[in-house]
Amino acid sequence: MGLSPLLKGKRFIAMAPTTETFASRNISFFRWLSAGAVVVMHATALLLAQSDIMSAPHNFFEYFWWFVSNKEVGHKAVVGFFVISGYLVGGEVIRGARSGEAFYYGYFLKRFARIYIVLAPALAFTFLIDSVGAGLFRKGGFYNDPMFAGHFSLDVFALNLFNLQDILTEPYGTNIPLWSLAVEVWYYITFPLLLMPIMTHLSTRLRLFWFCLAVLVCGYFSLVSYLFFWGYVMWIAGALTAVARKPVMRSYWAALALFVIIIIPVRLLVRGPLVESFPSARTASDVVCALAFTNVLLSARFSIPRIFGSLPSFRLDMPNFTYSLYLTHLPIIVFVRAGLESVAPGWALQNATIGNWLVMFCVIAGAGVFAYLFSSATEAKTTSFRGFLDRKIEGLARVLALFDVGRTRAGR
Repeated sequence: MGLSPLLKGKRFIAMAPTTETFASRNISFFRWLSAGAVVVMHATALLLAQSDIMSAPHNFFEYFWWFVSNKEVGHKAVVGFFVISGYLVGGEVIRGARSGEAFYYGYFLKRFARIYIVLAPALAFTFLIDSVGAGLFRKGGFYNDPMFAGHFSLDVFALNLFNLQDILTEPYGTNIPLWSLAVEVWYYITFPLLLMPIMTHLSTRLRLFWFCLAVLVCGYFSLVSYLFFWGYVMWIAGALTAVARKPVMRSYWAALALFVIIIIPVRLLVRGPLVESFPSARTASDVVCALAFTNVLLSARFSIPRIFGSLPSFRLDMPNFTYSLYLTHLPIIVFVRAGLESVAPGWALQNATIGNWLVMFCVIAGAGVFAYLFSSATEAKTTSFRGFLDRKIEGLARVLALFDVGRTRAGR
């Protein structure tokens, strides 16, 4: 398989702009922006040193890269993922709960298919590339770095398969981004249960049981994972944004400007010494940025900027493989860094040269190409996988029904 599907898949579609299509494109834009920010953060942290950024003169691009590749920007990108996930998934749950109809089967089937068609292969890929890297680049010793300590055991792999990383164990191998997937999965599971009080089509006893169970699970996970609780707050903010009946700010551009005005000082102030002295400063900035971002998403639901509304809009249809990119990029970056440490110890830590820049950009591009190819065999097959699961579950139900019939007849 080559890259030709990327070109064949392109098609320009002229359509009358609507708030629904604009909101959808807005989500897609920020999803890609967030995924790109995370990849850039990890690639820069491991492959490019800018330690002299404040002590020596640099060009505009180098200063720009220092600004956007910072750890705090990457962290805020993950916050953005939480809000987007809440908007898309949590909003669906709220609408389902309000409908008064049972929606659980279809909802959980969609979530399971969406998660595991990428997660299981991503874990297998992480095992493979980490094993090869640790064997090939043993001399450099990068896989023995303390940040990966205790990440490579079989029990960690198994617990990651059940999405318990960052809750009961570490993310598997070098795939640190797995932590955020785990908490999101548990938001998917518990949020419908937390809404049981408004699902009047179920018995009171059943609603009370599932609601209390969800509260206990969320309470325990919040105790063992500091980020679980605050991530949930931001995720729910996204869910409420999807069903809100009116915007806080009617103008999309005003909402976007407010978001930028907030994010820039946060990037400059909430870092290093401040976070070390006041850890709650990061949490507070996360919540503020999340709320500002929900305001942007909410404005996009109710208004179309004039530049989009005055002319027919054109949409470039491209495969969406942000999920695959998120779950595969870091093991690739670590593999390259381990190789560099093996053949040229310390090269990645020197003040950036043109060689460092070229290597980093090549790795970012390579990770993107791999993610696309990976997604073609996984993420792009989500609908087919969901249909396969549905048929298997239906078949199992038929078998169980036959068993029940046979048992009833035997009882007679």
